[in-house]
Amino acid sequence: MRDTEALEACILVLPEERRRWFYLAYAHQVTIVAREHFLDARVERARRCNETLHRLTGHLARLHSGEVDTATETSFVKMVVGGADSEGWLSLLESMLQRVSSKESRGTRPS
Repeated sequence: MRDTEALEACILVLPEERRRWFYLAYAHQVTIVAREHFLDARVERARRCNETLHRLTGHLARLHSGEVDTATETSFVKMVVGGADSEGWLSLLESMLQRVSSKESRGTRPS
């Protein structure tokens, strides 16, 4: 699924609760990527991980407070996918989406 528009569409059709879990799962994976960059002294790459985490957690807080409308959510998803594409993290993003989607089809919470 390398088409970014298709990836965006798949994220946007997730029910809100699943989308939140998706963002959390992706954020967790980005912390692992950041840790690897710090260990290798790639500080700029680690900083970009931190910026991604900042955006994800800020958006999750806005979602939780009910401050997000459809246009904002669409814009945010485009930013997340675009950022993942530019950082080389699309496979990571896809993996988290598949994980959340497969759990959804079985009617269970993602682990």
